[in-house]
Amino acid sequence: MSFSGIVVVPKNGEAVDGYLDRSSEILRLPVNTLIWKFPQASTHSGPSPCLMPEIDGPRLQRATGLTVDEFSGMYLAGAYPAHYGQLRGITPEALPRAAKDRWFFIAGSRYCPQCLASDSVWQVAWRLPWTVTCRKHRTLLSDTCPGCRHRPRSRRDETSTALYHNARIRNPNHCYNPARDPGLGRHAPACEHDLSAAPSEPVDPASVRLQSILDEILAGNPASVCGIDMTASEALQSWRELLVVDYHLAHPRGEKTRPWYSPPRSSALTLRALLRVQPIADANDVRTAGQRLRERFNRGDIDNNWFRDRLPQSPILARVYATALADHGRVSTQLRRKGPKGGRQPPLAMYNYTGANVPQRIPQAWLPQLLRERRGKPSPPMLQAVIALGVARLVEGDWTDAARALGFPAQKGRSWARYVICTLSAEEKQAYTDTVLHVAEALSRAERPIDRGAVRAPVASALDLARIPTSGLVFPS
Repeated sequence: MSFSGIVVVPKNGEAVDGYLDRSSEILRLPVNTLIWKFPQASTHSGPSPCLMPEIDGPRLQRATGLTVDEFSGMYLAGAYPAHYGQLRGITPEALPRAAKDRWFFIAGSRYCPQCLASDSVWQVAWRLPWTVTCRKHRTLLSDTCPGCRHRPRSRRDETSTALYHNARIRNPNHCYNPARDPGLGRHAPACEHDLSAAPSEPVDPASVRLQSILDEILAGNPASVCGIDMTASEALQSWRELLVVDYHLAHPRGEKTRPWYSPPRSSALTLRALLRVQPIADANDVRTAGQRLRERFNRGDIDNNWFRDRLPQSPILARVYATALADHGRVSTQLRRKGPKGGRQPPLAMYNYTGANVPQRIPQAWLPQLLRERRGKPSPPMLQAVIALGVARLVEGDWTDAARALGFPAQKGRSWARYVICTLSAEEKQAYTDTVLHVAEALSRAERPIDRGAVRAPVASALDLARIPTSGLVFPS
């Protein structure tokens, strides 16, 4: 900033709004006197490091004494062109959408109290969710002001909006958030808390190394994630995918938030999530990454649709997710994944029997108590028949083949299975799967499988299921 022959040179990585405050203190001029020198900046909101205007180099040089490179470096678009170059010349109306799509903070900034105490420089990087620790001081970045308990440099709050409404000399180390007390409105007094005196939380060396990896990617350098060589843009997208997957794995199924569209705010929570996914990102190959991700699965509802609903249309780490899913889920789900798309499902070679060795209806004695005492629809005979269908399906292929092997009409296999399985509760579905596997393993171990030459009676309707005899069947112990 140039004024009366004095030029304040921006420091490396300094954000434009922090530079304005530092210039105000050095030049001893109210900040409103300096704002007009910045293109498209108003005395109401001031310049934002997220909103880089189109600039005229000679006019900028005359007004501020800065070169175009110095000016550009104070904005996200100039400091990180590989990731945020699209913000160059963006309109204020498009900024909220861009913040969700590209992940950066419009309002509010993280900060390192020790950095502010030493040089009073607000870093552009502190506007990014990817910057969680200060490598210089080995501390966790703070994300709230101890005085007002809100994010510093936040232009958006419940009762007032302007950061630069009052003409005054500003200390870059102080919080100028308006007080949130009810009824104060836009003329509320500023917080004035000294952020450089805020407490700092030390972090371990692993957190510092993690920040070094992310800083290299932010600098535009290519990287390897999950054993895949990527451009810087792809690598950052991959880390974002892993963070989102981690978020959904840790939250209840009913959670309706869409974290893909909202960057994490808390430095501490973000750091913990990054450390949780780092072993996956650091894997030497896709298979190892998939296995490490698979270890995080603690629910049975995770499938391709689960990833599709939470990630972009073409995820960078699609191969990792496919590897993680390969051995996860119910037997029917695993069969579906192993088969070619659009084709019939292959049988599982691990079971040593054929559909002819499976009775049309599994005896009630083989059912767990949870299913044996079940009341209402589907009827017990229908449930017993669908368990038999599941057992036959393991070695025959799909529901249609299983129905044929049991002597049922082919179309009944799929419709009966869908009707029964969709009616069961989560606990009952698990009991159903366990029963199918238990019967299949018993059949595979038997020296003389059941009724190898038994004549099957075709079943045309659900009513016929009740007529299938089961008392004379002999099962292996």
